[in-house]
Amino acid sequence: MKSTESLLLKFVNDYSCDHVITESIMKTVSKRKLKSKLLEFLCFVEAEGEEIVVTDRGNPVITITRDRSAPSTDELFGPMRGKVKYFEDVTAPL
Repeated sequence: MKSTESLLLKFVNDYSCDHVITESIMKTVSKRKLKSKLLEFLCFVEAEGEEIVVTDRGNPVITITRDRSAPSTDELFGPMRGKVKYFEDVTAPL
């Protein structure tokens, strides 16, 4: 699998990147280009976590994004940060 940097550079060089007000980059690709290079785009989204907007004659029709159904470790355990006590020997009396 290609490195994420080379995937990003290839994407930026080959496909349109429009600047958005929030200074992030919105990546767009036509349905025709998506059809011919679908696996590359899916690998890019998976590796970078970026969204790709698919267009039909310049109009956005769908967004491809990584599945966010599994929460991150910080989302799961963040509220417990600083509240859990750690004991060196878990079998020693308190």
